[in-house]
Parts: sequence; C-alpha cells; structure tokens
Amino acid sequence: MKQKFILDLKVVSVERLNEKNVLIKLTHDAELPDMKPGQFVEVRVDGSASTYLRRPISINFVDKERNELWLLVAEVGDGTRTIAAVKSGDTLNCVLPLGNGFTYPVSSSDSLLLIGGGVGSVIFPVSQRAVLEEKLQTKSFPAALCVMALDLHWQQYLAYFRILLSART
Repeated sequence: MKQKFILDLKVVSVERLNEKNVLIKLTHDAELPDMKPGQFVEVRVDGSASTYLRRPISINFVDKERNELWLLVAEVGDGTRTIAAVKSGDTLNCVLPLGNGFTYPVSSSDSLLLIGGGVGSVIFPVSQRAVLEEKLQTKSFPAALCVMALDLHWQQYLAYFRILLSART
C-alpha cells in the first residue's frame, strides 16, 4: 500500500471558470507527494452543517516547479459549494493521493488516446503532462490527446487552457 498523507494545504488562488466550476490552486510548505493521473484527494468540508464526509476531488494538475496541486471543483451540493467558496490564504485539509491512477502503454511505439467529457475531463492536464514527459524522454510521439469541454463556453475553455499553459512557463 502506497503512503497516504493528511495535509493542510494553503489556498494559493481560486479562479471561477463559470457559474459552477472553480479552479483551486493549493500548496504546502513541504514538497507535495508524488501523484499520478487518475488519482484523487479527499477534502474535509469545514463550515457546512449538512456535510459530514470528505468530498473526493480528482487531481486536475500538479505543478512540481511551483509545488502546487490544482483541483477543479464542480459545485453540485452543499459540500462542493463550501469547498468552492474558499479564498486565497485559507486552508483545505486533504487526504492524498488516493486511488491507483491510470496505466499507460508499455511500448513507446503504442498510441494513446485520451477522451473525456464534463467533469471527467479534469484529469487530462496531469495525464497529458505525464504522457508528454514520457514521450519526450523516449523521443517517441505517437500519443494522441483529445479533451472534451467541461461544460464551459468555448471562450472559458480557452481561458482554462491558457491557465494550464502558463504553468509551464
């Protein structure tokens, strides 16, 4: 069993992407643990009388250079609305990383196609980065990447990808 951590993560920023999706960037004083595409965190919900259990949120992106973990939160109930209401400087208590993550083709000549829609697309940034880093190391580029919109208007979706691209600079 891989090691799990319970960490108080500091909110770096909160960016509203549309009326129901919020991108939360988190950091920690110590280096964040390794996380793989397909894993998730469980977020404790403080300040909600109707929410007793932690909320599972997929890992959207890990920026190792900035030591940031990104969570895309869809507001669908009291728990996720409370999480989405955090402000920069607040703290979220998270159990991470959870889940097994995805497996990838063994051979560098194998192709990979990633397809998703709605909130299921939130894992693509971290998946794309892992695939591209592997392909760049092996000098092989047969990976195909495809992302469906997160219920965002096309302009909001482009703004979301600009945020992702800015993490690489």
